[in-house]
Amino acid sequence: YADLVTLGTIADVMPMVDENRNMIRYGLMKINTSPRPGVRALIEKAGSSPEKCNTSTISFGIAPRINAAGRMKHASHALELLLIGENDSEESTDSLADLLCLHNKDRQDEEQRILEQAYKKVEETHDFDKDRVIVVADDSWHRGVIGIVASKVTERYGLPSILITFDDEDNNGSSFDVGRGSGRSVSGVNLVEALSATSEYLVKFGGHELAAGLSLTRADVDDFRNAVNSYVRSIETEDMWVTSVDADCELSAADINMKCAEDMTLLEPFGSANPTPLFYMCDVSVVKSYGIGGGKHIKFVFEKDGHTFYAVMFGASYEVFNYDVGQRLDIMFNLDINEYNGYKSVQLIIREIRKAESETARVEHERRRFEEIMSGAVFSAEENVIPHRDEFVSVYKALKFGGNGGEIAESRLLALVGMGINRIKLSIILEVLTEMGLCNIKRNIVELVEYEINAVAIKVDLESSPLLKKLRSQQK
Repeated sequence: YADLVTLGTIADVMPMVDENRNMIRYGLMKINTSPRPGVRALIEKAGSSPEKCNTSTISFGIAPRINAAGRMKHASHALELLLIGENDSEESTDSLADLLCLHNKDRQDEEQRILEQAYKKVEETHDFDKDRVIVVADDSWHRGVIGIVASKVTERYGLPSILITFDDEDNNGSSFDVGRGSGRSVSGVNLVEALSATSEYLVKFGGHELAAGLSLTRADVDDFRNAVNSYVRSIETEDMWVTSVDADCELSAADINMKCAEDMTLLEPFGSANPTPLFYMCDVSVVKSYGIGGGKHIKFVFEKDGHTFYAVMFGASYEVFNYDVGQRLDIMFNLDINEYNGYKSVQLIIREIRKAESETARVEHERRRFEEIMSGAVFSAEENVIPHRDEFVSVYKALKFGGNGGEIAESRLLALVGMGINRIKLSIILEVLTEMGLCNIKRNIVELVEYEINAVAIKVDLESSPLLKKLRSQQK
């Protein structure tokens, strides 16, 4: 039964140390060599093969499908699949595995629906200046999914969150309806202690420091929200909301190779208390970035010190992490081996990402230098800030590409234009285009350009711009 022990231990996020680690090692060996029919079917439905099954395959491919049965329909569907023997029909095995995949797809769809609604409720109702615990409720949220959504809400806002649903068929909209809630917390806020301190508003509760379940009546939701936030304010410290991620060590670009990635596998199996090694690298340059998986993930191509490497960031929106060609970033990542059509390559799994200090300093320098030049400072030809006609045309076309008006990040505009234009020259081009009546430009927040294209009846001579004439007189 080592394979079933392995499934349960990994799915329940138990510590991957001591006897647990030994049992999982044996369980993975069994799955890799002689998996039971139901396990084999699930692995193949998840797009992998038993021979390559590891803790990640189980965590992200197998466990969600098994858990989805109980969340969305009935856990017996998963039990039936795991009990199928070698002599049972392949058709019934395949049919049950498909059913679990369908449950998982339904779970994903429901999760996304609730997530979007929860984000909207939080943005509209939560007082971020005053309250540290997010509490939102709804009548239509599936009780089997709200725990997963609460985790994502907490991850997004860095605050404890409690989602409550009144989806029970016996509820009729009255104040006596009993709703079920699921909460997730952050380090420093013991969720069970917070619920214990506010138990007068709860029917029942239970759990541990970072995750808990509860039930309460509709009439008590607002009082509970106020009480739990009052409790957290009473224990709040200055550094309670400061979060950090610690990497194991820094890697150079030369370290990212197949041997290093293969050496990491010697430390497997990974999991709770024995996490996958986390590395960081500073000041990498973006060569390319684009959305994959229907926009749910991002693919990157990075370059540093003459080395090019590929990376993927799962569960990241391209609209949020819209880093453009040439931008310099600091990244935290795991090393992974990607295999496609029999070809193996090293791939970085991005865990955290931010602008590099050098990028921030460069942007600030260019912005400050632009202000100096606009104020009359002398500059040299080597600074390359006076635009040519083709650069004006390129920027104007890039703006029109997005329609006759809208918003665009400076970095995105620079990437679209290319041609080696820096922020100083871009800002000057935008000033001249506005001066000559071709468009209206303003920056409503840092690095975001808000623009409107104007219809012009006659051809505009950009060389007649008073600003351009003034700038040419400043160049030495």
